Amino acid sequence: MDWRLLGVCLMALVLESCHADKKYNVSFAELHKCKQYNAVSGYNYRAFFKIHALDNHRLNNETDTLIDLFLYVMGSRDGHILLTEEAKVTAVALEIVLGGGGNGFSQIRSGQKGAAVKTKQTTSLLSPIEALPVRVNIAASGQVKVYAGNLSAEPLMETMIPSKNATSLKYVSFTTWGTAIAAWFYDCPDPTSTTDITNGTAVEGNELELLIDDKDRLKQSFLNAPPQIDPPENFTGILVSQLYVTRFRYDQSSSLVELSGSMGMSWKDPRYSWNASDYNHTHVLGDVCNTIWVPSFEPTSHFSGPFSICILFDDGTVLAVIEQFSWVNFCGVLDSYRWPYDSNTCQLRLAASGYERTVPLRLANKTVVYNAEFEQSEWTLTQLGKHEEESETLQGIVPVLGLYLTMERKSEIHSSSIYPTYFDIFFQWTLAFYLISLVLFVIDLWLKRSRATLAPGSWLNRVISFPALRYALAMDQRSNYNTLEYKNVRWDEVTCVLNRIMMVVVKNN
Repeated sequence: MDWRLLGVCLMALVLESCHADKKYNVSFAELHKCKQYNAVSGYNYRAFFKIHALDNHRLNNETDTLIDLFLYVMGSRDGHILLTEEAKVTAVALEIVLGGGGNGFSQIRSGQKGAAVKTKQTTSLLSPIEALPVRVNIAASGQVKVYAGNLSAEPLMETMIPSKNATSLKYVSFTTWGTAIAAWFYDCPDPTSTTDITNGTAVEGNELELLIDDKDRLKQSFLNAPPQIDPPENFTGILVSQLYVTRFRYDQSSSLVELSGSMGMSWKDPRYSWNASDYNHTHVLGDVCNTIWVPSFEPTSHFSGPFSICILFDDGTVLAVIEQFSWVNFCGVLDSYRWPYDSNTCQLRLAASGYERTVPLRLANKTVVYNAEFEQSEWTLTQLGKHEEESETLQGIVPVLGLYLTMERKSEIHSSSIYPTYFDIFFQWTLAFYLISLVLFVIDLWLKRSRATLAPGSWLNRVISFPALRYALAMDQRSNYNTLEYKNVRWDEVTCVLNRIMMVVVKNN
């Protein structure tokens, strides 16, 4: 008996003066007439018992009753009973829940976690210190009656199932939900009967045949085998079938490049093959990471990440997944003379070895997938190449899977230090316009001090007399345009043009 359940029973013994349930008057003498099964592994039907092999399952041939089980259960909540066709969870099954939902309701379901065919609110039905009497009665017609507490009263729940399903139920199993634990007392005599079938002799649980699931039996055979520290003979190697990159980061200050994500791989190990027909046609076995040989990676690879999913097939093929790995290495910047347009190439090396045999590693083509936001530094990954080589380690020369990472610096991050901003351009043009205005202003002052005239044929006179220019600067009437070139234009005309030009420059600025 589990020490926690033993402590609960001892507490009940002290509090109740040798009565486990003062409400239903269930004595420990009655519980000792039953066999006991402790459900402590969560919602998991592990042990199956053949109903018609139970000592106290004596049916009256004059009735159409197929199953008539008398049970007791002690637990805080969520007691589950499963009736199946075979010694495993089957499609045709009947599940009975007592004190589900935190000891708030009871239910009859069609199959494991199946649709509810009957539900009833039962507050505080179960108790960890008070044994609850339970009776499950199934007739050939498909009528199901579940009694709880007072077995002589009306059924707690009653429903109908197809008669063909009722006749196929041959095994019973018990479990709980989540972290709840429960003590099940099964193969009990009818407490309402005056005949003592067992003559008061306590029956131990190990006297009944315990039928273990085929997958558990297969896994147990692997656990009982000697542990393996090397891959099998003539090992063809490990194929990395998928590499999902969720993070790429290069830190130039520490010269560290890091690749993170998940990795899927496969290999074949004939030592773990089996004949499926010997295990009820079991072809796949899961959760075997701690049961079979898996590769261990060299410390010099700087690769870390546990195997979280391992699936084994009957031909010895293993599919394994590392859901979260971290792969780092040292890598310095080769040359920064082209900053911020420089590039770099780094290498990640992965090696696995056994005690006496090597472990080749290969990366399948087109298996690298990237997360949308995997780049988390100022460097962008432009190319990823692979190379299979050999390297000398503490274990000798071993095969190595090398990844070459080609990266470029994100120059747009440093654009503010390379290219001038719009404000800088505006400021530069402003200074240029004001410089031009200053030069024109100085010329204007000099011309105003001199009262000289321009010769009619000079180029400056022709420019000032150009009709379109004078019209644009609003200096004269259109009727005088054709006469200006025949006059001696004074320098005042030049200063007027300069004033208008300065006005336009300052206004545009």
